[in-house]
Amino acid sequence: MVPTPHLDTYYTLTKALISIGRKNGFLLVDQLNDFLPNTASSPLDLETVMTLFARLGVGIGATEEEAQAAREAIEPEF
Repeated sequence: MVPTPHLDTYYTLTKALISIGRKNGFLLVDQLNDFLPNTASSPLDLETVMTLFARLGVGIGATEEEAQAAREAIEPEF
């Protein structure tokens, strides 16, 4: 069984990941994989995370170039 971080720790890690994404404008898939618990591997979980970062204007990709291209492809919500 994979230990689940305490809620305060999880909140701090989430804020840090969002901060990195907003600062760089993108996140790498490896960064997300390091952050997400092993239990968050369903397509719905991943779609939720991808949607969250898209709403924040953060692109996600396997490489820096892919992530930056993903960021440029994000359509603003009105």
